[in-house]
Amino acid sequence: MIEKLLTRIGPLEMKLTANIENPGKRVKAMARFVDEADAKEAAATLDNTRLLFNESDRLNVNLIYSSTYKVATKVFEAVLGNIEAAKIAYKEQHVNFKHFPPTNGYTTLRLEGENREDIAAAERVVDNILRGQTVTEKEGEKPFWNPSFGNRAAAGKALQHLEQLFQVAFHCIPSKAEIRVYGLPGKVEEARNALLHAFGVSPSASHFISLDDKCFQWAIRGGFSDLRDALGPENVILSVLPTIKRIEVIGPRASYDLAMEIMSRKKAALRNGHKSW
Repeated sequence: MIEKLLTRIGPLEMKLTANIENPGKRVKAMARFVDEADAKEAAATLDNTRLLFNESDRLNVNLIYSSTYKVATKVFEAVLGNIEAAKIAYKEQHVNFKHFPPTNGYTTLRLEGENREDIAAAERVVDNILRGQTVTEKEGEKPFWNPSFGNRAAAGKALQHLEQLFQVAFHCIPSKAEIRVYGLPGKVEEARNALLHAFGVSPSASHFISLDDKCFQWAIRGGFSDLRDALGPENVILSVLPTIKRIEVIGPRASYDLAMEIMSRKKAALRNGHKSW
């Protein structure tokens, strides 16, 4: 019945939904109008009116402003500490921060409050948090970029290691030749320094991995193909000479580290009695 009163004023974007988290004598519910003008009219005309089905009670209607963000879940998890800090900061202004379970890799964050100016101020804080920081070179001015970031397979795995280590999130933007980092301030700075160390060398630098007999057998039985798939076929070379057998990894230190990690996993599998080289 109450929803019909609302739809007489204007179409709803979200139907009237009761808040089951706060049981009691009074029932709280929320609906969202398509047009803000209709929401204002509903608050002005329906607030404090008697209920037709119970004249001893009155209907209270308050205008709520909201702002919704759809954020990549890995970014949201990295900045959650910042979001929680903003939530506490705006508690006195009665701005509510709500986030919902992830769906298809994205998390929805919603701000709600009765004062439009307070919501706008909270939005500016959240916008700044979700903007992240551009990773700059050591001088701190020019955005840092390495051509290997264009290799999603290799760069993605190397960046994922840093993300897990420092609890941050990276986002490569090839069109701007820049990479952004999200997280708590201290963690962001540590992750930036680690990124510069891992990718800051010449993209054409060579790193060599000497192969003993077991490693060589692993390489020719599919291991070398695994490295090519992970790092790119143009970045891995197998050299077989009379005196030495080795793999050359072309790229930043992070590519070499990834190659060593792949080989270490194979060694661990061998020690545990899994498939041999």
